[in-house]
Amino acid sequence: IAGLLALPAPNTAALTRLAPRLAPAFDAGLCPPPHPTALDLLAAIGELRDLLTDLIDTHHRHPGTGLAADLLRAAAETPTAHADALAGCLLAALSIETTANLICNAANALLDHPGQWRRLRDDPDLAPRVVEETLRHDPPIRLESRIAHTDLTLAGQHITAGSHLVICVEAANRDPAAHPDPDRFTLDRHGEPGHLALTPRTAAGLTAPLTRLLTETALRALATRLPTLRRTAPVLHRMRAPVTHGVLRFPATS
Repeated sequence: IAGLLALPAPNTAALTRLAPRLAPAFDAGLCPPPHPTALDLLAAIGELRDLLTDLIDTHHRHPGTGLAADLLRAAAETPTAHADALAGCLLAALSIETTANLICNAANALLDHPGQWRRLRDDPDLAPRVVEETLRHDPPIRLESRIAHTDLTLAGQHITAGSHLVICVEAANRDPAAHPDPDRFTLDRHGEPGHLALTPRTAAGLTAPLTRLLTETALRALATRLPTLRRTAPVLHRMRAPVTHGVLRFPATS
């Protein structure tokens, strides 16, 4: 992500330090964190905003390369160019947590299904299939929040305009009417409806292509460089993380 943003070395180090503090961001919207965690999250977002604002200001004065520069050029001559560039860079930085969880979820599923892990080791070009099946089987964003714009009836339930809805993506992706044997992790789901993970027009969905690319790259590396990968203890998840089920620690060796 630092390379995508074209951050200088000191700012790359700062982003590395900020990333763990930003991890609760997606969960905080639906599950307010404890007060100290909330204060630290707000402070981390402020520090990230300052870091990226300085980067964008630099590119505004001296156009260069990287995502910030590209976004500024794309929105040139518009009154919201600076704000749009900042929003795009913030989303890219927040995708660190989404991507890290997707990589861990994929590795965990593969180790739980040795036959699928062997297939990836034998053919690393199956990495995109692993990513899509992981998005269905164990998505990095499990709950999505929506506001109804109009009155509607959904599955027999009347919903009035302005209602706040929370969609359980994880459950929808395990619907047996759409995905036969939904609890099975397999790379052979051809012709089934698509999953609902990382949908467009959501915070995580806007950076979904980047998340997919980075996860595919990580899986290829695991399959080729660490073919004897195995867990040494159960995977630990963050508490109060209903949206991401965020991974805290993935003890493994090879």
